Amino acid sequence: MEVTVRRSPSKSIRADARRKAVALTAIKTVHTLAWFSIESCMLYLLYAGFRKKSDRRAAIAGAVVAGESLIFAGNGFHCPLTKVARDLGAERAGVTDIFLPRWFAHYLPVIHAPLLVLAAWLHGRNLRGRHGRALIENEIDIKRSPEEVFEYCSDHTHEVEWNPKMRMVNKLTDGPIGVGTRYEMEFIPGRPLIAECVRFERPTAWTMEGKALGMDLSLGGRVTPTNGGAHLVLETGFQAKGLRALALPLIKRRMWPEFERDVHTIRSILEARTPIPATEGAGVVYS
Repeated sequence: MEVTVRRSPSKSIRADARRKAVALTAIKTVHTLAWFSIESCMLYLLYAGFRKKSDRRAAIAGAVVAGESLIFAGNGFHCPLTKVARDLGAERAGVTDIFLPRWFAHYLPVIHAPLLVLAAWLHGRNLRGRHGRALIENEIDIKRSPEEVFEYCSDHTHEVEWNPKMRMVNKLTDGPIGVGTRYEMEFIPGRPLIAECVRFERPTAWTMEGKALGMDLSLGGRVTPTNGGAHLVLETGFQAKGLRALALPLIKRRMWPEFERDVHTIRSILEARTPIPATEGAGVVYS
């Protein structure tokens, strides 16, 4: 004789209720931990803003807070866990369904919104007053004398030969190159800019300065003798303030390979040419 044992409906209901209660507690725990993590980032944002530390850590904290705010707003100003909590029988499913005093949890959105505005204003203020600088250096050894390397590189009318991003260069001042020499340059893409020589120490160093894309730009280099010729260091500097300063690390990372290509092109050009001895007081002439 086979006996079938069936659980009473009341026991099944109680077991199901217990499972839902455990799951709901887990959801509330996750929600509470997430809230503490996000609000910790919010507090750090405020602290960093008041201390004028709009740095990488503040950017990470800001990304966490902004991401949470976008998710909350995109979900109709409801936590994504709301539907799950309701399905599990939560009486109060939503942003307030966390382990916090009810009176405090109820006003969280009202408290959070002004803090977001304050943090954005503080870091906007900090970034508007920030100055940043990126210096890109590219080095190479060239089998030519320091004088030859210096004369070729410090004359920026030659730049169209080795820089494919340079559309044109016109020397605007008469006489030999030196401090005060001015050029009109146009990069690809870009608008024409005026660059002026502010340092000229033949045959070791030179610097040009100008403005491009709302940033201060410096172009120049250093030349030192070696056993087999000369060591060239091309220097390209960008200085910006405000939001443009945030782009400087990206600019440096993107442009370093291009300038590395340029110094190799300079070496190929110089080592392929035969220098002709120049007359006293003149620069090096190439055939």
